[in-house]
Amino acid sequence: SPFNWWLDETGERALFHGAGDAQGGYMFAIDTSTGAIVHGPVAVPARPNGAWAETLADGDVVLGGAIGEMVVLDGDLTERMTIDGGAGLKPLDHDPSTGLVLLGGADGAVALLDSATGALRPLVGGVGFIGGGEFSPDGSTVAVTSPDAGLILFDVGTGEILGVPMVPNGGAFGAGAGIGWESDGTGFWLHP
Repeated sequence: SPFNWWLDETGERALFHGAGDAQGGYMFAIDTSTGAIVHGPVAVPARPNGAWAETLADGDVVLGGAIGEMVVLDGDLTERMTIDGGAGLKPLDHDPSTGLVLLGGADGAVALLDSATGALRPLVGGVGFIGGGEFSPDGSTVAVTSPDAGLILFDVGTGEILGVPMVPNGGAFGAGAGIGWESDGTGFWLHP
């Protein structure tokens, strides 16, 4: 079966996921400096094409796919919990201080996933394809880009939209537009 792979946050582990069959797939981690398998292989729920993984600062991994189910794995790849997140959500960013993962979807859904509890908090839906997103440096705000709705800012605490969506120079964002915050959180920049 085909593999998907990702580097973890530190670059010290490469995570490999094999789709397996309808009953499940498998995942293992390789030390990038030695090539040795350091965790796994372990059985995980099957993932169709479009599988993704986000490695959190504490070494935990959130694994998901196009079917909408997400799995949180401990750093040793032991399954901690399964979350039904709705189809099409993919990680855009995560906040290491809170364990929140920012998710966005092709259908315009934006949500926050608490990787410690599995709670999924929808922020908005139906704003068009979500191309990118990022937490502010202090974790209090998230910004997402959509070619249909522009740049949207959300208050992480309340989940409410801050102000009105912005479209730069009256034009539209490309589908893959991303965002980055200034290190002091006072501004941000956009890239196509």
